[in-house]
Amino acid sequence: MPVSAIIVGAGHRAMLYASYAKLHPEALTIVGVADPDPIRRKKAAACYHIPQDMCFESAEALAARPQLADAIINGTMDTQHVSTAIPLLRAGYHMLLEKPFAVNEAEMWELVRTARETGRRMDLYEGLTYMDRDFVYRFLQPAADFIAEHDLPLYCGEYGVIDNADLESRAAWTQDVAAFCTQHGIGRALWSYRGMNFRLVDDETKQMLQDFLISYDNEDYVETVLESGRVNIFIPKYETSVVLKPGEHLLYDKKALQFVKSEVDVSEKVAWKDGKLIFRNSSLEEVLKRLSRHFNVDIALNNRSGKQYRYRATFRDETLSQILDYLSKSAMIKWKTEEESVLQSDGTFVRKKIIVDLY
Repeated sequence: MPVSAIIVGAGHRAMLYASYAKLHPEALTIVGVADPDPIRRKKAAACYHIPQDMCFESAEALAARPQLADAIINGTMDTQHVSTAIPLLRAGYHMLLEKPFAVNEAEMWELVRTARETGRRMDLYEGLTYMDRDFVYRFLQPAADFIAEHDLPLYCGEYGVIDNADLESRAAWTQDVAAFCTQHGIGRALWSYRGMNFRLVDDETKQMLQDFLISYDNEDYVETVLESGRVNIFIPKYETSVVLKPGEHLLYDKKALQFVKSEVDVSEKVAWKDGKLIFRNSSLEEVLKRLSRHFNVDIALNNRSGKQYRYRATFRDETLSQILDYLSKSAMIKWKTEEESVLQSDGTFVRKKIIVDLY
């Protein structure tokens, strides 16, 4: 039988912890919610098909009822942890409590005494353990849905990692969030909590990465370039790191498990931050690959002639159609849109696909 739980404080973190029930319904089921905000109550109820009689306006209202579940996922504000946890522990619930579980020593001991007296188990959640890319993408999918529905830009104001996780997990989490944001055109900022760098960079540098290594599933290479500062980049499978200095570029071959470090024109690589696309002696394949990333579409090239073309160009405000038309004037190129973005049964979108034929 799965553990039954009620969400108390249906904010971001509690909802994230509760999402484990979506991944493993055999282990956890969400049966209720308590939150003073009617919008958040409604959202949680819709997400987990919670009936109206299991929706409560406060932890106190929930505690006044006979025990309705095995456990509580308590994601209330820091100052509310103890005042909400104590009556629920006394009502018979075990509890997953967001840190910090108390804001002062007196409240801490009061909560500890209550847990001991009631014999209830109280676990503290210090931070998420990284699961996998599918988990991240499912959790962030509502953001992509919002963009598709409202045609409005979104910005991910902060995301980071837990510093006591292993390096490979920290890198994977950062890569996957960054890749999702890039795929859907979401602006992002990798944050450094209270001056800590979460060990993503060398402690001696005291500087965060401005653009972290991004991995794309359908590409054989991963690349990053450093604009300023000095960073160490962890290389998967090598159990080592490579130091990058300003103006240096690292290319990692995921299939051959080899990497090459070289000097590059940084302005070309980071121009996207200013909304520009700069190509300097770039192959048609590279141009189309970067257009695919920039405009969040899939572009397939059919080189029917076997010819190779290289381009030197700068684009600022041009649309994808304008750029493709420009390329068509420089060579025997024809392009067409094969399919528009469509909503699938699982709630995700198939990206627009463009076919480019080179004759």
